[in-house]
Amino acid sequence: MRSGQVQLAWRAALHDSRTIPDRTDQCTHIRPDDPTLQEQAGQNQRVQGAEFGINGYLTEHWEIAAGYTLLDPKITSSTITGEVGRLLPNTARGTANLWVTYESDDAWRIGAA
Repeated sequence: MRSGQVQLAWRAALHDSRTIPDRTDQCTHIRPDDPTLQEQAGQNQRVQGAEFGINGYLTEHWEIAAGYTLLDPKITSSTITGEVGRLLPNTARGTANLWVTYESDDAWRIGAA
C-alpha cells in the first residue's frame, strides 16, 4: 500500500455446532464409583462460538492480520453420570493470532507473529 490511508477489513462469525454420538464417538470410561468396571460412553456435544478478525494496513508501512475465537464447548447429554454440563476435553476456550508486517520503501519486508 502506498496511499498513506488506513485500509482495514474486519470479519465476524457466530456458530453453533452439535454432534450426536454414533459408534465412532463412543469410548470406554472407567466408572468413578467402581474403578474395576468400565462403561460405554455416548455423548451429545455442543460448541457455540464467535470469531472476530481484522486485516489490512494500519499505516503506509505497517500491515496487520489479527483474530480471536471464543468457544463454549459443552457436553449436553451423556451416559456417564456427572458429565452433562462439563467442558469438552481437549477443546480450547479461546484462541488468538496476530501477524504484523513492516514493508519498507526499499522493497523489503519483515514480519512477526
